[in-house]
Amino acid sequence: PTVDLTYSFIAPRTSYFANAYSSVNEYNAVFSLYTGQKTAISNALSTWSAVANVTFTMVRESAASVGDLRFGGYSGMDNKTAAWAYLPDNTPKGGDVWIGPSTDELFPSKGSYDYLTFVHEIGHAIGLKHPFSAGTLNPTVLQPLLDDVKYTVMSYNDNYSYQPTTPMVLDILAIQSLYGA
Repeated sequence: PTVDLTYSFIAPRTSYFANAYSSVNEYNAVFSLYTGQKTAISNALSTWSAVANVTFTMVRESAASVGDLRFGGYSGMDNKTAAWAYLPDNTPKGGDVWIGPSTDELFPSKGSYDYLTFVHEIGHAIGLKHPFSAGTLNPTVLQPLLDDVKYTVMSYNDNYSYQPTTPMVLDILAIQSLYGA
């Protein structure tokens, strides 16, 4: 069976958050993403749907409804951090993705670092971790030779002029183990 998830875009002064949302409470320094960034995020979501039994449908945020995944800008992020995402869980922040000010292309194109950032952070939001760090639920760490974006977009080893535009082979194996092929 296909897992149907929703997503939404966070907007200043109109999006709602739980009290004590996170230790950072990103909503206190939220900014709207550019239209081109939103389009790139929607395209990046479709790359995950193309390789696993998961679909994404956009919903508008309101007091009664937000997406399973939420995307917003956080101006308090340091310039060395492109973005971060929360793994799925049963808290209000689970599945949320925060984009920092340094991820600032107006129209992130496939092959750009900003576009890769979106694909990477969506990977976290739907359950993937970095290949170089052991997680509580998944202690697996990849061999250094495989810790590269040519094998997984979840890697930080991305010294290429053209970045991956879709989940890579190890991402596909991991996401299909979670959501099905």
